[in-house]
Amino acid sequence: MLAVFLPTQVLFGTATGAFLVRMMATAKWPDWALLLLGIGLAPCLVTLVLYYSLWLFPGLPHGMAIFAVVAFFVLLGGAAGQGWLAWRRLFLQCRNLRYDRSMWLFALCTLGFMVLAVVKLLTAPLTEHDILEYAVQGHVFLRDMAITYQPHHYDAATGFYYVGLHGFSFPLLFTWEGLVWPEAWTLSNPWVRVLTPFYAWLIVALGWGLMRRVGRWFAVWFVLALGGAMGFFFLGTVYHLDAMRIFLFAGVVVLLTQAISDPRPAIIGLLGVVCAAGAGVHSLSAILACLVGLVLTALMEGGMMRRLGAALCFGLAFLLAGGIHYPVDVFLGTGWIFKDIVWY
Repeated sequence: MLAVFLPTQVLFGTATGAFLVRMMATAKWPDWALLLLGIGLAPCLVTLVLYYSLWLFPGLPHGMAIFAVVAFFVLLGGAAGQGWLAWRRLFLQCRNLRYDRSMWLFALCTLGFMVLAVVKLLTAPLTEHDILEYAVQGHVFLRDMAITYQPHHYDAATGFYYVGLHGFSFPLLFTWEGLVWPEAWTLSNPWVRVLTPFYAWLIVALGWGLMRRVGRWFAVWFVLALGGAMGFFFLGTVYHLDAMRIFLFAGVVVLLTQAISDPRPAIIGLLGVVCAAGAGVHSLSAILACLVGLVLTALMEGGMMRRLGAALCFGLAFLLAGGIHYPVDVFLGTGWIFKDIVWY
């Protein structure tokens, strides 16, 4: 599992976080928030590269697909420049916080998620219906190394019919794990299973950081309230895409509030990218992206031309970052929510 986790979350995540710090240098965002968002975005960017690679170059060899992903993050890391220094600053800040008693609960929560991940790996294979469907489709992509748009995603070799209405990001996580670690399927895809508690922890970490801006003990009560909710317990323990989707939704909400008051192209572009990442995971986020665009242009300050420019920037970022899947699927594929599902 570390063969996938270390390059994806650690190497790619740190590169993405450093790039975001560089890109948002004038937006007065705290480093920790951008670094955290970068870690959460990294798997989505991996699937974005795979999406374009398998769609535009069907039949691509496994080695070339891996090379495309690695090359993308090498370029991203190179473009980060001074953004890499944010990791050193974060390390020094965290070292200074070790004497803060309000941080003890967060440390305990982090340890709890690590234990939960290990227990889940040892005791719970892939069993839930939805994630099994995504897993099979991801392995179909791995076998064929191609993404095609057609009225029905029916695999004649296995008799499998994919009825998902979402983008292909979550199935492509299984594809990525299979590319890097061919034995993953026989072990019930441990890396993808770890993503459930991992993204649940990212939600806690993001909320913790935001609440500490109100008050350090307020953050403690936030974690107690969140952790005591049964819904959050299931979010972190039941294998599904919801933990990933909700983390990205939280990022969209924070970015939207910033973009309304400070509609710089960098902020609006990042908002479009995070919306697209969420849409790649779940179709509700595609609908949400339309609402986000409307809210942004309606509430931001400025004249009509400035609003149109913001809408264009947001729309282009959303489409290029993977949102293009939905218009293509409507007109050339299944028809998305307008389709007639044939149940095999």
